[in-house]
Amino acid sequence: MGDNEMILPTPGVSVESWLGRCNGCDEHLNQLRAAEARQAVAVSRRAELEADRLEARLEVTPPQLDDPSPALAPALRVELNDTPTTRAQITDNSPS
Repeated sequence: MGDNEMILPTPGVSVESWLGRCNGCDEHLNQLRAAEARQAVAVSRRAELEADRLEARLEVTPPQLDDPSPALAPALRVELNDTPTTRAQITDNSPS
């Protein structure tokens, strides 16, 4: 200790965790960090798979340049008949 340093007694205790020895966190924070890490891995894996899928579509002869994500909603056609009791006829024209 230097000439100008003093140790003063305090009413409390100060504790610091050592990096790598103690996480110094609650269990739920550890679980949250693990979940975030799993999510980051899943997002990057999904991006890799999508890039591989698009690359495979371009490598075939002729390349598949159509929309790789077709509309998910079925196409509907509505016809209104002009009769005394007007009613609508709905026909499902979606591909089976």
